[in-house]
Amino acid sequence: MTDIKSLLTETRLFEPSVDFVAQARIKKAELERLREESRKDYEGFWAARARETLTWDQDFTTTLKNKPPFVEWFVGGKL
Repeated sequence: MTDIKSLLTETRLFEPSVDFVAQARIKKAELERLREESRKDYEGFWAARARETLTWDQDFTTTLKNKPPFVEWFVGGKL
C-alpha cells in the first residue's frame, strides 16, 4: 500500500513546448529583472503592468487597498 505522504510530493518537471515558449509574453531572459523590479516597488510594479496591458476607461486612483480581510486592487478604475 502507498503511504499517503508520498502522494503529496511531486518532483517531476514538465518543460513547456517550444511553441508555448515562443508565444510567452515574458521571456526567460527578462524574468529576473521583472522579479527584482516587483520586489523593490510591489504596488508600482503592478500599477505599471495594469496600465501597459489594459485599456482603462477611467484610471485607478489607488493601486492596492489592503485592509484584511478585504483587499481591493486598482480602486476607482473602470475598464
